[in-house]
Amino acid sequence: MDYPKPSLTADMCLYAHEADGLYVLLIRRGRPPYQGSWAFPGGFVEPGETVEDAAARELAEETGVTGLSFEPVGIFSEAGRDPRGWTVTSAYRAEVDRSKIRAVGMDDAAEARWFRLEFAKTYDSLSLRLTGGDDTLTAILSEPYRAAEQPRYHAQEAHGIAFDHAKILAAALYN
Repeated sequence: MDYPKPSLTADMCLYAHEADGLYVLLIRRGRPPYQGSWAFPGGFVEPGETVEDAAARELAEETGVTGLSFEPVGIFSEAGRDPRGWTVTSAYRAEVDRSKIRAVGMDDAAEARWFRLEFAKTYDSLSLRLTGGDDTLTAILSEPYRAAEQPRYHAQEAHGIAFDHAKILAAALYN
């Protein structure tokens, strides 16, 4: 029997704790979909490649950053998360020393930039505000249910953040 198959991607959330706050590395997308919006470095897994290898490769291709140890955040598979079709992503995170990371936009990333993250969490929602240079990105997420005591956020609105990356950021911070 034939079954439809999703595309598989990998995304990388790099963050840094600094004296003045928490920072997240994002890339400005240089191509559709979401051209001009901000996202985590990431992309499609190539045939024969593990998702972990794809995450490291995409990070290197889009920012020039290599040699990091990282851990899984989760699998994100909500319908409609990518306008190109059914796409499942495996997301990863790494805490880094921002002073030791020189990220530049490369490949299909028009730019790479650190954003300072401010957030407000209530019992059932999370508001995110990311500020980098002249850009301010915002998202409001709700927490409609908990699975195995892990919060699962649903983006009510996101401005300037591509795909479901606000949801992935919330998971990277709170899982």
